[in-house]
Amino acid sequence: MMTNFTKRLSLLMAAVVVFGFSATAQTVLFSEEFNGGLGTFVAGAGTPVGAIWEHSSDGTAGASGDGTISALFWGTGDPIGSATVANGCAMYNSDVYDGGGVAVGSGAYPGTHSGDLTSPTIDLSGESNISLKFNQSARANANDVSTLLDISTDGGTTWVNYPINPGITGNASTADDDVQLIDISSVAANQANVKVRFTWNGRYYYWLVDDVQVIRTPQHNLSMGDYFYAPAAYAQPVTQIGTDTMGFWVNVSNIGAADQTNLKVVASVTDENLVPIWSDSIQINTLVAGYIDTFLELPNTFIPNALTVGTYAVTYDITADSTDFDTSDNFGGNFFLVTDSSYNMVPSAASATRPGGNPNYQIGNVYRTSGGFNAGDFLATNFIFTAAVNAADGPLDGKIVNVWLVEVAANVDAEYDNFDTNLDLDNNPDLTRVGFHTYTFPTGAANYDDFIGQLEDINTGNAGVPLKPNTRYFLLTEYTGANNVIFSGVSEARDYFQISTIIYNESDGTWYLGGFGEETSAFVGMDIRDIRPTSNTRTVELENA
Repeated sequence: MMTNFTKRLSLLMAAVVVFGFSATAQTVLFSEEFNGGLGTFVAGAGTPVGAIWEHSSDGTAGASGDGTISALFWGTGDPIGSATVANGCAMYNSDVYDGGGVAVGSGAYPGTHSGDLTSPTIDLSGESNISLKFNQSARANANDVSTLLDISTDGGTTWVNYPINPGITGNASTADDDVQLIDISSVAANQANVKVRFTWNGRYYYWLVDDVQVIRTPQHNLSMGDYFYAPAAYAQPVTQIGTDTMGFWVNVSNIGAADQTNLKVVASVTDENLVPIWSDSIQINTLVAGYIDTFLELPNTFIPNALTVGTYAVTYDITADSTDFDTSDNFGGNFFLVTDSSYNMVPSAASATRPGGNPNYQIGNVYRTSGGFNAGDFLATNFIFTAAVNAADGPLDGKIVNVWLVEVAANVDAEYDNFDTNLDLDNNPDLTRVGFHTYTFPTGAANYDDFIGQLEDINTGNAGVPLKPNTRYFLLTEYTGANNVIFSGVSEARDYFQISTIIYNESDGTWYLGGFGEETSAFVGMDIRDIRPTSNTRTVELENA
């Protein structure tokens, strides 16, 4: 069900892309679409030698350029969302170089590696306002940025770095259809010997680049950056979402050459057909050219206490007085569910991950109950998660995962500023285990299957865990001993800038309340049941939306 709605939003935005680029013609001064190869670009020798940029014929990083070595962690990712993806793209596949399709560190070039991809000389004489435009899809694991962009005006003797992808570190990724438009006028304007260089420097995962262009900087070009996905979780039960007060903010950049007047941001909560049921807006008189990531917070909040079971969306739209050069990045948003009984942070898992160094670890999500009921009126009944394992570590069959439902003390503030991140479950006074299950993977268990089990009350052993009102809970999956080779199923379908997915790393004794970053959420959910005697109680199957 959810897949169709997600595609509907994607198709709507794709329609905007077509309209946006047809509205205002762009002057292209240089172009490379990597049709069947690296074209006019030259790949450096790589460090170590051989760890180089390649051509990806299908626009993915699922395998080496010749298709003979599979990536370990590509999963079911989508191709780069470029206009010419059908003829391939440029690729740096760090996953293949390190893992060799077998296991971490088993590839031809294990460890950190680097490789550059350099354009031919571009003559920009007489051009005073110029921008570099390209499509990208990237994922990186290092703490420092692995995806580097440099510009040279002396044929490659010296280079000026243009910082990009500052948030693509620590297992984060861009969208597969990310478009970068970077004003390089301050360095390259009126220069006759310009070169562009893309450099990967890191260990895991990949960088896909396509449709590289140097264009004249458009006069009017607003761009929406990060926006706040307002729900506390992608899926929340109708009985619990009512107190999830939603705020809204967005980052807006003026990447055109002219100031933009009467900038307006509209945030909406819509039905499944994107028809608004609530909206708020904010307007500023002028956004000066070159202002990047201007933070705009909308004045009002939305209280979802009247929502019924169904599919909804949070959307953002930006406009100004002038017709925008590229309206494809003037709209953003994503869907959320109000369910009969289920919590989850994401619809499903498309890949899997774990902390580096193979420690014992716990990973899961934070869920909150609403008010208006008595303790014990609702039970946490079932859990759902997914996982994967490398072939070299044997099948999932017979491996064990501990599942914990943990109550967070009421005295912990909303931002967890007074929460001790250096005390584990057994020693942290703000955490109380209330539910558990020891899950053994069944015979025939396959990577990315949905694994479902029953939560038991840790005090009585009975099926179902009584829940308290207005209370936060950690729902955790725990991988220890021989089972810590298992990767937890995750998704990048939603960006959470609030605390959502959390990790405990036993090797350094630390809770990571930001998880693997705002883009990565664990597919770990649970079902609840209303047992109030006056309600129309029924057992609801777990929704695998």
